[in-house]
Amino acid sequence: MRNFWNTALRDLGKIGVAYILITVGVWLVFMIIIPQLIMFDYSLRPMLPLREIGGPKDVWTLKNYMVFFSNRLHMAIFFKTIWSSIIVTSTALAICYPIAFYLAKVARGAKVGLLMIGLIIPYWINELLRLFAWQIILADMGILNQLLIFLGIIADPINFRMGNGAVILGMTYAYILFMVFPIYNVME
Repeated sequence: MRNFWNTALRDLGKIGVAYILITVGVWLVFMIIIPQLIMFDYSLRPMLPLREIGGPKDVWTLKNYMVFFSNRLHMAIFFKTIWSSIIVTSTALAICYPIAFYLAKVARGAKVGLLMIGLIIPYWINELLRLFAWQIILADMGILNQLLIFLGIIADPINFRMGNGAVILGMTYAYILFMVFPIYNVME
């Protein structure tokens, strides 16, 4: 760790290091810590009409948490969310680790650049358009169903869009880039 700071000070100087630390600190405080504290504050307050906010009824309470933990539906949704995040993370890791390994250890020269561009270019398109493209691919008469029917694997179209599989697929696709590059950076 000491070597890191010595290198940073040598390359950037004290002002450069201070600038980076201040920038990261401001970003961390205003974009992560303060919004999280505001959300926590909201979670401790009752849901009131706008005219009553700041009045005598606007007090901190654990009632929202008691309702959340005592409601079976809320708990089911909470655990389904945790389970989905585990599946998405595991799937993305299973896809991204081999790609990052190939980029860091096997591919050389221009091939690395071309593969990186191939990973980045789809993310230049708005996320809504990419998810809409997945809807077209997974539609009842979409590309995937037509391919499976053509190959004789299925006789009738399958409704891929209605279910957890499509959600997992879309979320995994959305986060692939955010996993490939950190793993690649660590391996290189």
